[in-house]
Amino acid sequence: MRQRLLRDLNISITSYVKNLYYEVWQSVKSYLVKIHIGQLKTDTLELEDLFSVSPDSGVVSSPAISGLSSNEDFIISQPNLVAIIRFRDHKYYVSCNKIEYPRSSIYILSVTGTDPENINSAELADILIKEAIATSGYSKKILRIFYDEMSDRISLKILPPYRVKLKDIFIKEKDELRDFIEVVKKGGSSIKYLFVGEPGTGKTETIKALLSECMEANSNLTSIVVDASCRVSLTTVIEYAQIFKPVLVCIDDIDLLVGSRDRFPHPSHLASTLQILDGFLSTDEFYLIATTNDRALLDWAVRRPGRFDYIMEFGPLDPQFYPDLVLRETRDEKFAEIFKDPEVVKKLSSLKINGAFLVTLVRYLQRPRFSETKYSKKEVLEVLNRLFRAFKSELRSEESVGFKLV
Repeated sequence: MRQRLLRDLNISITSYVKNLYYEVWQSVKSYLVKIHIGQLKTDTLELEDLFSVSPDSGVVSSPAISGLSSNEDFIISQPNLVAIIRFRDHKYYVSCNKIEYPRSSIYILSVTGTDPENINSAELADILIKEAIATSGYSKKILRIFYDEMSDRISLKILPPYRVKLKDIFIKEKDELRDFIEVVKKGGSSIKYLFVGEPGTGKTETIKALLSECMEANSNLTSIVVDASCRVSLTTVIEYAQIFKPVLVCIDDIDLLVGSRDRFPHPSHLASTLQILDGFLSTDEFYLIATTNDRALLDWAVRRPGRFDYIMEFGPLDPQFYPDLVLRETRDEKFAEIFKDPEVVKKLSSLKINGAFLVTLVRYLQRPRFSETKYSKKEVLEVLNRLFRAFKSELRSEESVGFKLV
């Protein structure tokens, strides 16, 4: 019977074929196997049979023995898996296939209907992907998408939860951040923020706080984080995001993925990127936080109203937060009091220091040789001036690492 089925797959009447990323493909296979051995129940479809297909030896059967983990692992490890599924009173042949090429592999989900009147193959494929992801280890986690050079494919890494909360960041515009969290909590709509500011101004910490608060507010939320080192395209990011819903996407240095018309050799590249971005941003329960160090690096068409709901500027640390940040870093109230002194505050604010530079200063003063003198205003100012001169000598005129050049 199964050999006949394999012949039928080659002369299918209605088929739907979709390329999948490796982790998604493996999740679909694992989902089918878990149903097959009784670890999962679903009312959406009925799995009639499941078996693996070896290109060399033909069909390899798998008995439905609940709890036989070695059997499950064996099937999932096979490059070709075939399921017989009944969906909406019709029978489908579903296959997960790995196709090898000299320098790469592609991963295919194919759904074949046996009834010429049946047009639900694409719907079944989408349901399989969504339910597989929902029951996988990736759902409701913080995921980093990156290109894995060793395996030559796009991969996912689960990141540990962030512990930072809104109370741990030092910016004035917290009401805007609370609005973002409230939208994510309620669901059913979308919201997009752009953070603009030089390195060290608190963008990353703010993102971590938002991620932490949003995932606590919405237990069904999955978060995806991307940065310049991930080496993935915006198209890839959005293709992954569409699998998870609701989903919060955080793109650090979005200008490196989108850029501006001055930085693309062909205007059509930017236009197609914006079209992809618009399609993603218009979808409900898709949330976006993006950052850029300099708005000039990001094309005005990306920054215009409509693509982002709010643009938040990050700059020098407000003097009112100096002692709070020092207390957070040291848990030393006596030391934090030094940063309320008018002379120290005046000096720091005149340099327009940001949070990163203040943390550097504080950590420097935590060295053992300053165990007693760090409580002296004079010592703090001398160390501040020393660090300022040391960093200033390393800068070109257009650079900034946490303070204003004077």
